Amino acid sequence: QFPNPSSSTFSEQKYTFQSNVLKLQLQMERCYSDLAGSTGRPTIVVFDRGLRDCKAFMLNEEWEAALVELNSELANGPVGRITNEYTHQRYDGVIHLVTAADGAEEHYKYGIVEDDGGGKVFRRETPAEAIDQDRKLQQAWASHSRHVVVTNRDPRGFQAKLEEATEAVLAIARLAHPAEVRRAKEIKTRRMSDVHVKLKAVTAFGRAGGR
Repeated sequence: QFPNPSSSTFSEQKYTFQSNVLKLQLQMERCYSDLAGSTGRPTIVVFDRGLRDCKAFMLNEEWEAALVELNSELANGPVGRITNEYTHQRYDGVIHLVTAADGAEEHYKYGIVEDDGGGKVFRRETPAEAIDQDRKLQQAWASHSRHVVVTNRDPRGFQAKLEEATEAVLAIARLAHPAEVRRAKEIKTRRMSDVHVKLKAVTAFGRAGGR
């Protein structure tokens, strides 16, 4: 297990792990953003985690040190310094789905469990530990201007969480990029009009062929 809580070097292991997750996350985000930008179409890019997730697993001084280390490796990069503010501002919005352990404990699994693909995985956190970590994650993002927390209060369960999260994504897109949203609607309208024309043409052809 790494990091290993029982190790005398656990703090160092944890810092090494989280600082490298931070670097990997930034690299993946930039790659996917570049790919989305290359399409020339209005695109919403949704990440299942963000840079500040690492902050929830680190002391403040460790987080600051990780940013310094990251900047030293990106000294010749095209974007500029990675500051604490940057780790907020690079995201148009943050949607936090509260752990099932907090409000839907009957659906929370830990120990050796199956993931969505049927593979065996190990989830270490008990429900109490999961709630504690979940609240640390919320706190790491709390000062973001568009921070949406999706709870487990709706009796319809996970489907309600999905619907609330989807609507939050669209609401954030409308607020942050109104021009792009209008353009996306125009593209959709043109495509639907084109489909309608094609359907009319196919219908006319079908009738002609049937005579």
